[in-house]
Amino acid sequence: MPPRHVYWTIILEGKPTAFRAHSSEELLPTLKQLQARHPDTVMRWFARGRLWASPEEERIAAQAKRPPRERRPPGWRPGGEHKDPRDRFKVPRDEKRRRFAAKQRRERDGGGPPEPGSGRRPETRERRPPNRWPREGQRGRPRTAGGGTRSGGGRGRGGGGRGGGRGGQGGPR
Repeated sequence: MPPRHVYWTIILEGKPTAFRAHSSEELLPTLKQLQARHPDTVMRWFARGRLWASPEEERIAAQAKRPPRERRPPGWRPGGEHKDPRDRFKVPRDEKRRRFAAKQRRERDGGGPPEPGSGRRPETRERRPPNRWPREGQRGRPRTAGGGTRSGGGRGRGGGGRGGGRGGQGGPR
């Protein structure tokens, strides 16, 4: 979408008028009527805060003002080493096929121990003790083995009775 402040306008006696349009054809009838009484009336293209003879003239001026773009090779990276940091993790196709074939052989033969130097660990898992601290974003104290936060009802002061939050006076009203 073109900028809002780009339009054709009619200049009458060296001053802009309120006649504006996105296409010059819309203003031609008005321009012809004004030129009958005022021969110096012209139509100009307004863009980037200036009046231009045509949109092409404005585009040419914008391109001339712009510095030439520096062409860089596809492997160029800013700063330091000019290498793609993801290249470390790219595995050649032959290596992927070799690993896949080795995995298929292991699964077909019953899942024996991995080949030495293949980088795989044995599939034995040790059971970790449960994490007793609350997760990030949760409030409260660490959980105890019983599941609660602490003994005594968990209502803070006053023993958790009826009191309506008034310092532990839990009797009938």
